[in-house]
Amino acid sequence: MIVMYTDSVITWRLREVMDQHSVSQYALQKQSGVALNTIRAIYKRKTKRPDLEVLDKLISALGEMAQQEFSVSDILEYKRG
Repeated sequence: MIVMYTDSVITWRLREVMDQHSVSQYALQKQSGVALNTIRAIYKRKTKRPDLEVLDKLISALGEMAQQEFSVSDILEYKRG
């Protein structure tokens, strides 16, 4: 889902990161403790407002699974209009 504030756009990049590192939604749910429905909604870009606690859990879990460090900018993309 795309969130728009004035001329700026914020988009989720979770799908791209998960696909790039061959991480399934189920595996991410098990590693992060985030509800599968929440992961699915973010994966499909249907979530409009990022929850900071969820974002932190996803970044940490992805880092452990892919054995590399991720940041917010890997999961959310901000574009000025």
